[in-house]
Amino acid sequence: MVIKMDLARSTSEKLNQIIQADCLTELERLEERSIHLTIFSPPYDGIRDYKSNWGFNFHALGEQLFRITKDGGVPVVVIGDGTKDFAKSLTSFRLAVDWCDAIGWRLFETCIYKRDGNPGAWWNSR
Repeated sequence: MVIKMDLARSTSEKLNQIIQADCLTELERLEERSIHLTIFSPPYDGIRDYKSNWGFNFHALGEQLFRITKDGGVPVVVIGDGTKDFAKSLTSFRLAVDWCDAIGWRLFETCIYKRDGNPGAWWNSR
């Protein structure tokens, strides 16, 4: 169930709500230092072909999340790097470095985990 709502109200009135919208547009409407935690999982690095219909400004997202996140709060990014010619793209690391160096985020932890299901890259045939 997705609830569309008026974001002109204060952040405290939005507890336990799902907002369906362009995140950069809607994040601009949220109050500074009003969110403890954000979790997002953008499309993994080239894993699907979106036929050039998908592009996203991750730097702008980092700026908005930095603005709205309370002191001590964190954004959690669930993202995988693409693999080409047996090498990882390092896109997730570039994102972390950009957010830390250019925006002001501090890296709390990098978690690399193994998930259930199809491993995806070349190692599934070894």
